Amino acid sequence: MTEAPNGGEGSRRSPSSGRDRVVLAALIAMVVIPVLGAGVRMAHSGWYPTFDDAVIANRGYDVLTRHTPLVGQFSLAGATGPSTHSLGPMLFWYNALSARGPAWGIPLFASVVNAVCFGLVIWLARRRGGLGVAAVTALGCLALVRSLGPVTMVEIWNPWIGLVPLILLIFLVWSIIDGDRFLLPAAVFVGSFTLQGHLSVMFPSLFLLVLAVLWGWGPSVVRRRWPEFAWKPMVAAVVVGIVCWAIPVYQQLTGDPGNLTLLIRSGGEPGGRGGQVAVRATLWRTLGMPPTFAQGEPDPLHFASISFFPAGWPQTVQTVAVFALLIWLFVLAVRRGDHVVVTLLAVGGALIAGMVATAYTIPLDRGLVAGYTFRWFTIASFVVWLGVGLAIARLLVLPAWRTRPGAPPVSTDDQAEPAAASGWPMSTGLVGAIVAGALVLGVAALALPWKDQFDFSYRPGRELGQAIVGATEPGGTYLVGRSGRWDLGFTPVLARELRRHGRHPVAMGTRIEALGPFYAPTGRRCDGIVLIQEPGDVPTPGARRIATIEVPDGGYLPKAMILSMVPDEAPGGSC
Repeated sequence: MTEAPNGGEGSRRSPSSGRDRVVLAALIAMVVIPVLGAGVRMAHSGWYPTFDDAVIANRGYDVLTRHTPLVGQFSLAGATGPSTHSLGPMLFWYNALSARGPAWGIPLFASVVNAVCFGLVIWLARRRGGLGVAAVTALGCLALVRSLGPVTMVEIWNPWIGLVPLILLIFLVWSIIDGDRFLLPAAVFVGSFTLQGHLSVMFPSLFLLVLAVLWGWGPSVVRRRWPEFAWKPMVAAVVVGIVCWAIPVYQQLTGDPGNLTLLIRSGGEPGGRGGQVAVRATLWRTLGMPPTFAQGEPDPLHFASISFFPAGWPQTVQTVAVFALLIWLFVLAVRRGDHVVVTLLAVGGALIAGMVATAYTIPLDRGLVAGYTFRWFTIASFVVWLGVGLAIARLLVLPAWRTRPGAPPVSTDDQAEPAAASGWPMSTGLVGAIVAGALVLGVAALALPWKDQFDFSYRPGRELGQAIVGATEPGGTYLVGRSGRWDLGFTPVLARELRRHGRHPVAMGTRIEALGPFYAPTGRRCDGIVLIQEPGDVPTPGARRIATIEVPDGGYLPKAMILSMVPDEAPGGSC
């Protein structure tokens, strides 16, 4: 095999046959079918942006206007101090196009993007180790669709939107340090998106990008081998990074203080952190048996609570044993010069470091956010055990199989594929069986359990949006007032629909932080104040009832909400 400039296996593989391409396409389809199916199912079910989704869709609508967002989604990181946001607004750019179309197009677009990410993951796995690794990766991705949940594949909520791109980032970094250094610009782009999407994946994204640069370019710098430095991908990556981070840097320089400063300060606030208890608990539940990626979709509240349960001695011993196995396999791979295994285990180590940093620093006073903050640990579990399985297969099983009596001689062709490569002799019947099996698995995955905790809000949200548009005038200015228990879920719906239909919504309190300064009051008179009230509330003087909307499955919420319009009688105006 031709060696890459950094000493690893090169990206050059022998041309794949037509049969190999058919099998690879079937493996990709096995994962893409359920992801696209989830998008169609979500769109068909009447999905409508409510809660945080409405804020994200509204901010996506603001992109490329005079009010283009400079910061990311409103964050709980500064819950005990000044308001903070995610690192950047790339999530809003992601939704800029779909936010201007029909509501059903938003989850459908997300499913297409995630399907493309999964397809690239399986293609990269094929480049690293042939069809064998691609097949195992495809099965693992299908397991991740099940364990993360099909709804997670198509939601735009910022704790979930970066999960599938994080999987792609992992395989991009593995490919870069294994020789495909031309992929660095793509890794910087995807890593910038995951970094800006949600703070929960900040540590793994950073650690992976640092690993890609240090491993891919560090040896050339240390040895001063400048002809081997691969300048083009590095320069292209710098340009991509500047484009992705220009807006957050501009906001940091012009804000007083900037969002990045506020995030740093929030990280240093006094108070309890997850600490060693959370680290031990999460490592055990991630690396222990059975692995979390092989389990079903967890209940968020239960998952958050057990993430801080102390791990006993049996669990600790098992976790230590897994670490010892990883270290032994890594050393063995280094000694045998198996760069594919070495680099994959290095990526797994970066993810473990990210898990430790995330669990150690999570604020205990916001412990329930562990239900989604630790969600990416499921992905880390898959990658670590993929590394273990690949190492055992390549370092232990295949050498023993090759040295058995009557084994065929090993090819010495320098362009030959790895042992698990697509050069396997496959009959037409075997190819057909693989393709049929992959497609059957993909179609069967469409029947995965559907857990959507916000599905009760879609129909009421749509009716609420239609009602407010019908009761207001184009060009009018309307204050979206505080609405009690309805405030979190449905006031963003009012702001979004008013904005999309040519009205100017004005927000109050933390809704200003979530929607941006364009929605803050400026001291003028409103054309009306919009309120959502509960049945039985004392009517606000002068209020005009617009609609009564039933919410039968809202859990702790009332079974109906009343949309009312109140005249603005405040001195100087409320808007």
